[in-house]
Amino acid sequence: MKKHIQVTLIIPTYYQLMKLFRFLKSLIQLTPLPDEVIIIDDRSTDQTPELLKRWKDFNNRICKKIVLKDQNKGSAHPEI
Repeated sequence: MKKHIQVTLIIPTYYQLMKLFRFLKSLIQLTPLPDEVIIIDDRSTDQTPELLKRWKDFNNRICKKIVLKDQNKGSAHPEI
């Protein structure tokens, strides 16, 4: 019997709308899917927050957490 290893992806992003879009599109094609995806947006002022809100509402089997920072502090700044 195979053991299930729980997988969480943490993706920091900042002004990477098209790369993030392509990543999210390819993510749902993974087998097996990750158990959880956490995306941290470092205060992008492009359409990244809108993309993330739409993706969070998208119905699939991935647990999703979206963190939209209030200030741009860099991807290494903890805020989860």
